[in-house]
Amino acid sequence: MSGYENAPATQMIATNCACCGKALVDAISVQTGVGPECRKRHGYNIAVPEAVRQAANKAIYQIAIAVSTDSVTATTVALAASLTDLGFPKIAEIISRRLTTVSIEEVDGTYQVRVPFSPDFNAASWTPGRKGLKLPAAEGKKRQPFVWRFPRTAAARKVLWTALAKAFPGALGIGPKGAFTVKA
Repeated sequence: MSGYENAPATQMIATNCACCGKALVDAISVQTGVGPECRKRHGYNIAVPEAVRQAANKAIYQIAIAVSTDSVTATTVALAASLTDLGFPKIAEIISRRLTTVSIEEVDGTYQVRVPFSPDFNAASWTPGRKGLKLPAAEGKKRQPFVWRFPRTAAARKVLWTALAKAFPGALGIGPKGAFTVKA
């Protein structure tokens, strides 16, 4: 049995929440691309000027359509990151993490890299100074995410990109300079 989300008429509307992926069932959720629980939980219900709200709704709606139709690209990830500039940093982070496989942040003079477990990445990414860290579990999550920290050196950066290309070719990521696709 197929639901409404698979009907041809719904291919250009948001059928799933951009944050959690649950089906959207009310008009406001479909219009914004975010369900009521995620709007409340991630700070999307805050009061902002109407022009800002419309810009955020448009971006999230486009993201939700890309997610619903399996057509997420680096442009979609960049749209998610733009939500920070509109005053919605929490929802931007949630959506960006959901859309990407690779996340790179600059923390305390290192690159903090969050990727799914991969023996290929683990083996190819060894470099002097690399450390694996367990981060505090996110609110409501039982598992602690595991991340790698690499020194911010040219040699470590080269090893990191080589390992990403080996383990996650074509994967979407977000880093200090914005959205990217891992090149093989």
